[in-house]
Amino acid sequence: MKKIIPFTKEIPFQDGISEILSISLDHDLSIKNQVLMGNFYLRGKYLTKEEKEEEYSYKIPFEISINDKYDINDTEFDIEDFYYNVIDSEKLKVNIEVYIDGLIEKEEPTEEKVAIKLEDDWERNEDETTKEENIVKVEDVLTNINSNNDEKYETYNIYIFRDNDTLSEIMEKYHTNKELLQEYNDLESIQTGSKIIIPSRKDE
Repeated sequence: MKKIIPFTKEIPFQDGISEILSISLDHDLSIKNQVLMGNFYLRGKYLTKEEKEEEYSYKIPFEISINDKYDINDTEFDIEDFYYNVIDSEKLKVNIEVYIDGLIEKEEPTEEKVAIKLEDDWERNEDETTKEENIVKVEDVLTNINSNNDEKYETYNIYIFRDNDTLSEIMEKYHTNKELLQEYNDLESIQTGSKIIIPSRKDE
């Protein structure tokens, strides 16, 4: 994804401007911590109102924040376009367009839902099997699902715990309780990014 960022700056000339004879624009921009920042360097020559030739050089700071939803690891940026005009023979107005290319929107955490057949001989032993291994077992059983109407299934909501989440909100959302969650999860070690298994049984 490519974004164009417009930037405008008016620079006063104390002795007035009769004509811009030359102009050049460079920069030292860089991206760090979702911020594109640095300086533009404007240089050239001009004629004063008294038709005297003078040189000018200006350092123009630039800073803009990039939304956290974008991944900036592989971005490229530079000056897309640059133009100027003289205002009332006293100010030089510069218009700079900066482009950022390669922006990628980060994927939002999503809830995964799976349905599995209850196996009579499959017992969960929390002392012998880690929670991560339980998740692997759930995924393995998926290949053996049958569609007979008289079989029982259990639906698992695999929820990814995010910043500002609370167990109370999750239990209310999925109509469950702490005791049931403890059967499938180590609630004491849950942190941002942890997967929480939330079961709910139904008859087909």
